[in-house]
Amino acid sequence: MSTTLEIPKDLLEPVKSKSKRERRSIPTTAELYQAWLDGAITLPPRPRIPKPPPPSREEQTRQDREWVKNFEKLVDAFAHIPVADSRTCSEIIMEDRNRLERKNQ
Repeated sequence: MSTTLEIPKDLLEPVKSKSKRERRSIPTTAELYQAWLDGAITLPPRPRIPKPPPPSREEQTRQDREWVKNFEKLVDAFAHIPVADSRTCSEIIMEDRNRLERKNQ
């Protein structure tokens, strides 16, 4: 199996330099995985990032109101654009569903 890895330049350049100084080829990812599995390489434990507590009911209400206010601004911003079909999405779906039901009868 093969894959493409994106290695940041600030990481790859020192690896290339060290490989050149030690007259070695750059180790393949598979070699590094195997060394890790064999215990030759250890990784530091990942820092545990605590999950933030859920917002309070008041904060959630504030966030919800802010979201609705922003959505209304967005709707207002697009209200002047003419539409080809004045039906709502629900109306279009219901009409299409009814059309399919009539077709299958």
